Amino acid sequence: MLLGKGVARGSGTQRQHPGMLSAQNRATAHYGAVTGLQMTNDGFHLFSAGTDSRLRLWDVESGCNTLVNYESTRIRTNKATQLAVTPNSSLVFVPCLTAIQAYDVWSGRLCSTFHGHYDFINCCSFNPQDQELYSGGNDRQILIWSPPAVVSLEEVLVSVHNAIYTRESI
Repeated sequence: MLLGKGVARGSGTQRQHPGMLSAQNRATAHYGAVTGLQMTNDGFHLFSAGTDSRLRLWDVESGCNTLVNYESTRIRTNKATQLAVTPNSSLVFVPCLTAIQAYDVWSGRLCSTFHGHYDFINCCSFNPQDQELYSGGNDRQILIWSPPAVVSLEEVLVSVHNAIYTRESI
């Protein structure tokens, strides 16, 4: 997917894969249509999702595939896919049929799977201010995924103390 300069249309400049500049050299990003794109927040990397059910991470500067192998993605093939990335670019969230899968950006390891929709999921968005993930699907629902509440050390100590006190008094 090397990015090269292409023909300009409209007010912006179009950049095209240099492999597509020549009919003799036809390099491609996916083995099917590209259905989703998401830039990391630092702007150095770009995710692409395709009808080949592959998720790819591209280095924007060089235009090269980073060759991270994302485990078992099952991306819908007949609709656009909206991916989400955490602000520190540590996780990417991918709608995979009726679940959302969270992958480690750099290793490709599947970290978590979120189930809750009753039909295909079309999109997801991460809200960095509240650390929440939003997802929307064909079940006409928007679900909010929140991290577990943070428990202070004081609350843990009180809970342990109460458990010990209760056990001794029985």
